[in-house]
Amino acid sequence: MIEKDKLLDLYLKEVSKLKVLTPEESNAIFREIAKIDKKINYYKNKYKFKNEADIKSKRIPEKIKEELENLIIEKNKLKEDLIKGNLRLVVKIVFSFCSKSNLKVDLIDLINEGNIGLIKGIEKFDYKAGKKLSTYVRFWIEEYIRQGINNQAYIIKIPAYILRIIKRYKNISENLMENLEVFGARKFSNLELDIDNIIEVLQYIKEPISLESSIDGKYELKEYIEDLNSMTPFEIVYYITLMEKLNDLIKKLKLNEQIVIKMKFGIDSGKEYTFKEIARHLGISCERVRQILNSALAHLKSEMIKNELI
Repeated sequence: MIEKDKLLDLYLKEVSKLKVLTPEESNAIFREIAKIDKKINYYKNKYKFKNEADIKSKRIPEKIKEELENLIIEKNKLKEDLIKGNLRLVVKIVFSFCSKSNLKVDLIDLINEGNIGLIKGIEKFDYKAGKKLSTYVRFWIEEYIRQGINNQAYIIKIPAYILRIIKRYKNISENLMENLEVFGARKFSNLELDIDNIIEVLQYIKEPISLESSIDGKYELKEYIEDLNSMTPFEIVYYITLMEKLNDLIKKLKLNEQIVIKMKFGIDSGKEYTFKEIARHLGISCERVRQILNSALAHLKSEMIKNELI
């Protein structure tokens, strides 16, 4: 597996070879895409299919299907040209973000986020509006880079809408502290959230603590946390004592009853066998195994009551 630093170097080297599209070249590509979309939409209306995936499933003449497939391939190629022509812009914006904020993040991950924003911007761009593509997609690139930075800032991934709320919360938190009377049944006018919603958002802001964190320089935090799934020393001793007494009682049963009890509940082997498997092992019917088990359990219960184990 290629390390991220080497992958970044390879990517930057390849991107540096790509040609940056001029506004005129970008608009020319968008015009070609518009022509293709016009042809595809004509066939959509004629043959009643909703999207490109429906082409093969609809009753469309083979010649038209072939033309549609070629149009889609050509359209995707033009979109790819638009993306490649703006990849250097993404890299420039990512490096600008990192130099201004002194962020300690994986650049290759942020570039990937920026590329997703670029694709989103290209899909939404209207070349007829008279704007430059680079100016328009910058917003989308920066938006996705910010999301990438926020995701890397938190160990636990937080939904984008929560991140936006957290940002708004932090921006007005000082103001809230000066207006404590806001806390009550009313809502926060700036956040438009109930108290319960605010508390929920605050849970996301809490930074996770490593279990390896040192306590008093001697022990790690994990040594102080109780494992709720494990038994306490008292429970272990009680369990061992109970099993010893239970085994003594099982030894008082008939041989067939001992075998059925042990196999059914996995007392010696740890594996629990089915009635069918026990019947096969003993060479008897499943019904007979049930009868033996019921008899054995009745005897055990009687002995456990007598010995005050239950």
